[in-house]
Amino acid sequence: MKTKKSITNFPLNKLPLIAQKLTNIVEENSTPTTSMSLLSGSKQLNGNLLLADRYLLTKNEFHEFSVTDTKTKNTIYQELARVQTALSLIVWLLKNPDSNIVRSMQLVELDKRYRRCLNDVVLFKQKLASEKDLDRRNMFATRLEHSEFTLQEIKNQLKKNYC
Repeated sequence: MKTKKSITNFPLNKLPLIAQKLTNIVEENSTPTTSMSLLSGSKQLNGNLLLADRYLLTKNEFHEFSVTDTKTKNTIYQELARVQTALSLIVWLLKNPDSNIVRSMQLVELDKRYRRCLNDVVLFKQKLASEKDLDRRNMFATRLEHSEFTLQEIKNQLKKNYC
């Protein structure tokens, strides 16, 4: 059974290239309604992205993303596993910050589940590679398969929630 490889360490240096191509599509003064329109108005700032001239998207050494409000200097979201989650949360903040609290918390919780499941996949792959006992190898292979299936389900749920 072939599975699609999951990549979460999206390089932030590619985002400005995408943003330049999208700049012509979106008007400068309009409020972004999608993550792609949000990227079109982004600016690179010290290796991070400044989105909508207010929210700073940063990536740490563990390939986790955080969103900081530059006006209040508060970190709004941290330890997000996927860049698309961060972008969707920022779009929701720009649309109407008060009405999307429950929806954004659900998205953050799904993102945390995604991170945990991704860590399980990595752990079981390592254990499977190092284990010599056949019974334990079978056990780790089963757990790995279950974790990969769960990871795919969470990814599908996340895609349904993205804007």
